[in-house]
Amino acid sequence: MLDWTDELLEVFEMTKIAVNDCPKLFFLDNVSPIILHTDASQYGMGAYLCQIRNNEEIPIRFLSKSFDDRMSRWSTIQQEGYAIYFAITEWDYLLCDRRFNIRTDHANLKLLHAESNDKVLRWMITLQTYDFEIEHIKG
Repeated sequence: MLDWTDELLEVFEMTKIAVNDCPKLFFLDNVSPIILHTDASQYGMGAYLCQIRNNEEIPIRFLSKSFDDRMSRWSTIQQEGYAIYFAITEWDYLLCDRRFNIRTDHANLKLLHAESNDKVLRWMITLQTYDFEIEHIKG
């Protein structure tokens, strides 16, 4: 049996506070706008899926991926485009048959369809089945 000393009680209370302060993830609802935030650097990419409820972003999922040596040499538009491609295909079960917005700090991604790189064109063909709009936000 555990002997509840003052020290253990203090640690227990601090643990409860830490768990309560952790980011909470929610389920998608069928009415709130869906937003996918993506960003990439030479080292990796990250994505954040949320919904707007009561004028507040409610987190649904987080995602990150490190780039290998080959990916770290890609152009910026390829890295940023891959972040979008990877997040959407990873969360296909959440995003298929739903309209959503993508927010990115790379303005040229609005012209992703004009990219002539075969790899990017393959990503764009895959993404044509999704209903989204890309928004530029200052990074």
